[in-house]
Amino acid sequence: MIEKRAFHRVPFATKAILSDNDKSLLGRLENISFGGAMVRFENDSLPSPLINYSLTIDVGKGAPPIQMAAEVACISFPAVGLRFTSIDHDSKERLEALMSEIERIKFSKISHHRMPES
Repeated sequence: MIEKRAFHRVPFATKAILSDNDKSLLGRLENISFGGAMVRFENDSLPSPLINYSLTIDVGKGAPPIQMAAEVACISFPAVGLRFTSIDHDSKERLEALMSEIERIKFSKISHHRMPES
């Protein structure tokens, strides 16, 4: 299967809140890219594909959450693929730094587990 995504996804499990003007849905972020995210929801309440949402993700370490505007791109119960529609400059920079840190940690773990060459 050929990957058709415009942006590379990185796994990142954390709390996520998807909000519109009427309600908020608590979920668990599964992965994230510069263009979107996959969020898993615990209950039967899934977001509607016809609404613009605000996605807030907890980045931990006492840092403020990152927030961006998003829309539903696909639903695969109990997960929802989100496409970012707007992100402010500061949040974009913080997202880039977060993704770089995740990739650095992932690469570090992989390189430490390699077998020594003989």
